[in-house]
Amino acid sequence: MELAQLKSLKSIQLTIPGIYGLELYPFQKVGVAAIQSTPRMILGDDVGLGKTIQSVAAIQLLHNTEELECQDTLIICPKTVRPDWFKAIRAYTALTPIIGDETDKDCKYLSRKWNVLILGYPTSRVRVAHLIKVPWKMIILDEGMFKNADSKTFAAIRQLTDKAQRVLILNATSLEVSLGEIYSHIELASPGLISFEEFKSRFCKIEKQYFKTKYKTLKYNEKIVGPKSIESLRELKELMSKFYLKRAYADVSIQLPEKIVKNIRVDLLPVQNKAYLAEVKKYRDKEIKGAALLYNLLRICDGKLDNWRNEKNPEEVSAKGQALMPLVSSLGNQQGIVYSTYIDPLLAAAKIVKNMGKTIGFYTGKNEDTREKYFDAFKEGKIDWLFITKAAQRGKNLENCAHMIMLNQLYNASARTQLEGRISRINSTHKNIFIYNLIAAETVEENVLDLLDQRETISEYINEDGDGFKDLTDAQVDKMLKIRESLIQEFKY
Repeated sequence: MELAQLKSLKSIQLTIPGIYGLELYPFQKVGVAAIQSTPRMILGDDVGLGKTIQSVAAIQLLHNTEELECQDTLIICPKTVRPDWFKAIRAYTALTPIIGDETDKDCKYLSRKWNVLILGYPTSRVRVAHLIKVPWKMIILDEGMFKNADSKTFAAIRQLTDKAQRVLILNATSLEVSLGEIYSHIELASPGLISFEEFKSRFCKIEKQYFKTKYKTLKYNEKIVGPKSIESLRELKELMSKFYLKRAYADVSIQLPEKIVKNIRVDLLPVQNKAYLAEVKKYRDKEIKGAALLYNLLRICDGKLDNWRNEKNPEEVSAKGQALMPLVSSLGNQQGIVYSTYIDPLLAAAKIVKNMGKTIGFYTGKNEDTREKYFDAFKEGKIDWLFITKAAQRGKNLENCAHMIMLNQLYNASARTQLEGRISRINSTHKNIFIYNLIAAETVEENVLDLLDQRETISEYINEDGDGFKDLTDAQVDKMLKIRESLIQEFKY
């Protein structure tokens, strides 16, 4: 059955011998059938709808039909998600997965016996000379960690996928918010379907960003800032219809836990006010540029600029730290997650919560050797609070938890959806989930969030990870400073 026919189905009769302890939803069975019938495909289901589970079931199904055999399947994913793929394959199938050792320069694991090899994107890029020698029948690319078709990662992946019989790309980001990166996915799913220039011309709204070279000449880069029109977006979806399957929660008649968002505005403490004013003065005196100013001000909004985690009582220099204490107390014995983009505020917050008698754990880019232990302990209810950074933003499922506290914000809608999707899942054990945003009142942090809500052009200058800004002009920075002037009224414009 072709993908177009499968898209119209709500359910399908499908039995997969070799799958254990896993009851697929009807729409997931349709997804598995789509993967089986579509050799090169993008599965773009919304966060939390089980793209990993559908992929694992499809691998087992293809083994049952003997299309896949030993050493045929390669999964490439973010490093942090490798253990989750391994656990899912081990738990639900009769197959043998292995995680390739990233320190093995000779890829000796290729000679071992296994059904599925799991690698991170960095390893796949640097080991491509070895990997390309394997006649892969199926390659799964999880979360499409290649932003454009000019990147080294894309070039390496392309060498592998060009020779593979099957390519499955998993990416929950919608076309509406990720048009700039979807071309690379199209090239892997349907090579040569459309040139990049034609893609930009037909479907994309382009903005020219001017800059001065070191020779003082004026040049510009072209940036895709969104779809050309609603009609062009429809045309793009039609172009991709033979290999693109995306279901939202509304499409599959499954109710997520109700998401309740609580914005908690806090007034900066005197020590923060003083540091805030000092940074603005540096900007006015031309000592720092706008992007640096924004970074410094946003960090001051979290806490003291210089290593406030080293304070004996970090809450004494942070209004957010003070707000954290009654919030954690109000949740009693319930588990919770605290997110911060930056490690320093996260460690300070962890010290505060630990001083309150709670057990804590970490999932960050700094504790690769212990983070899976903490993650598993949190899921098993053995620790109270898990403190996370972007390392846990994708693929880490924490359906046992109903509370997430945001020490600082992600300024990209897709990145935020991914993060909230860690607890907003179809298999959640809670009717409601709660997102608590700690926001420094009457500061640039609140101003930035207001501008994003108003869909102003500032959103076009957010970096790909959604946690900071780039290429901002002084005029844009001034605008963010001027919205509320209670902290900077002594500075005249």
